[in-house]
Order: sequence, then C-alpha cells, then structure tokens
Amino acid sequence: MKKNAYIACLGVIATLTVEFGVIGILPKIADYYQISIEKAGRLLGVYELVAAISGPFMALLVSNINRKKVMIVCLRISVMASIISSLSPAFSIMLVLRILVALTDSVFHSVTLASVITNKDEVQDTKMMSIVLSGFSIAAITIIPLSSYVGNALGWQLAFVIKALVSGIALFAVVIVFPSMPVTVKKTYKGQLSILKKPLFLWSATLCFFMLASAFSLYSYFADYLGEQKRFTGEMISYMLLLFGAAGILGNWLCGKLASKYLFEVCLLTLLSVVIVALGFRYSGNGIFLNSLVIAVWGLLFTFGPIVITSYVNRAVPEAMEFGFALTASFIGIGIAAGTSFGGWIITSKGVQTAPWGGIVFCTVAIVILFIVSSMFKKSGKISPIA
Repeated sequence: MKKNAYIACLGVIATLTVEFGVIGILPKIADYYQISIEKAGRLLGVYELVAAISGPFMALLVSNINRKKVMIVCLRISVMASIISSLSPAFSIMLVLRILVALTDSVFHSVTLASVITNKDEVQDTKMMSIVLSGFSIAAITIIPLSSYVGNALGWQLAFVIKALVSGIALFAVVIVFPSMPVTVKKTYKGQLSILKKPLFLWSATLCFFMLASAFSLYSYFADYLGEQKRFTGEMISYMLLLFGAAGILGNWLCGKLASKYLFEVCLLTLLSVVIVALGFRYSGNGIFLNSLVIAVWGLLFTFGPIVITSYVNRAVPEAMEFGFALTASFIGIGIAAGTSFGGWIITSKGVQTAPWGGIVFCTVAIVILFIVSSMFKKSGKISPIA
C-alpha cells in the first residue's frame, strides 16, 4: 500500500504543478497574447471555479469505474492539455484546455486518496493519506517554482512542457506500477447522494470551510505582508516561502504519526495556529531569525489541515469516499475564496499590519464547530476524538 501512496503522491505533484504552475508566468502569458493581467488570471480563477462546481458531479459519474483507469484518463488529459497549451495560438484555446483539465481535478484527488484507504486500520490509513498529501508541499517548493523560473527565463511555453513532463512521469508510474482497482461493490447515485442528509458529514464539511477560510485569510497575502510590514526583499520572501513549504513536508510526516491517535487535539492545534502565528508576527519584529521561526512553525502546522479534514470526512462517510472527498474539495475551494476575500477586505480597511488577525474570526467559529463534530462522532461510536 505504501508503494501506491508514493505513486499517488507523484500524481498529486503533477496535477498541482498543472493547477498552480501558471501563477508565476501570468505576466508573460499576458504580454504574449496582448491581454490584461486580469484576463490572464482567468487561467487560475476559472480553473478553481470549474473544479469546485464540477468535482462532486464528476466523482459520481466515475464512482463505479476502476480507479486506476480514472487516474490514467485524468493524467492523459493533463499531459495532452499541457502540450497543446505550449503551442496554443490563442488565449481562448488555452482557457478551454484549462477548463478541460479542471473537470478532472477533484476527481483525481478524491480517487487517489480513496485508493490508499482501506478503512481497516486507522493508523495505517492516516499515514498513507499523509504521504499522498505531502505532494502539496513537495510541489510547492520544487516543481512549481522551477516551472515558473524556467518559464520566465526561457519562455512561458517551456513551463507547460515541464508540466507535461511531470504528468507524463506520473502517468507512466500509474500505468506500469499501480495495481488495477476495480470497484467490488457497485455504488448507486442515490446511496452516495444520501450523505448530504447526514449531519455528521455536513458538519465536518462546514468545519473544513471555516478551517480553510481561517488559514487563507493570511496565507493569500503572505508575500505582501512580509514585504510591507516586515520590510523583506523579494529574494528574502522567496526564501521564506521555501522555508514554509519545507516545514510543510515535515508537518505532513508528523501529522501522519499523530492524527490517527489524537485527531481532535491535532485539529484544535491546527486551528489555533492562526492565533499562534498572529502573536508570533506581532512580537517578532523585522529580524530574520524570529520571523523564520514563526514561518517554520506556521508551515509545519498549516499542512495538518488537509490531513485532519480528510480523516474526519473519511470516518464520517466511509461508504462514499470519492464523493465525500470531492464535495469536501468544493468546500475547500469556497473556504479559500471566502478567506481570501475577507483577508483582502481587512487589509484594505485596516491596513496590511492587521492581516495576521483576519483569520481569528473564522478560527473561533471553526473551534466551536470542532467541538460539535467531535461530540457527534463520540455519540455515533465511530471514533472518540476527545481525550
């Protein structure tokens, strides 16, 4: 199973590179097609919107298809779209290709997670999820910045070539090494949709929304805050982003060890990290050492979020994992959008120095919901998260 988890992690790295690797080359794309940077930004904005809306429906459509086949189709689309994008004569063609890839985004992530979960050993399942989700941190500090650097230095088209190459490597690994995973028990649409009537799942998904909104109310303006408030140069900010991502890799490993036994405590610590970071930045001054320490702690705890949320959702609806994960991904997208919007409003209204405190509103609500969810789990007898 661990081998499958590492291959799934490689797939996550590939899909995230395709999803976010465009950010660093948006100015180049805007110049090439003679369009505004706002219009070029649709390559990311439209992608996220389509992925959030279509994810649950796509998960339903493929719920009875061999998981290996689903992963292969998703990665093939990613490879082809990246190659064609590098040759695209018009921005509109590139945007259509992004929409096509976005349709497979949530499906791929939900299927890869479901493929490493057995629902027989919670400790092992949590470790496997942490390996898969470590792809987020690895991509953030390796392939994504590499593709942006190459795209800006040698031409944006080469960034898409790198995306195609990474997706191709992941595709090869899935085809050659990943085992066939046919669906042994047929799932009905009605049965899967029934999770929408389960309070346990709905509260868990709501917890996900507020957790992500809390985290991204600051993370979305991370670079701006360091530059304006801490007086960091662009180069220093790049190093801090790398430190944040590197700490996240360690965080994935640590959370994989702890979450299976101390899920409630780990989730609570994840939520409180917003307060910890706000206080840390308040008293860290402009020095490199103290701010690096705050950022390292933040990066470590930031990556706990996806693992604890995935654990809660899986334990709430193990009978419909793919659909549950896809719905959760939609809540994540909406939470990120809400947190980003609220953080932007706080900064515009009160100044960039207030950025670290913006997430505390969402954090407070999330902590209340966490106690509700934990109480419901305890009553259901599925888990007893509160020690």
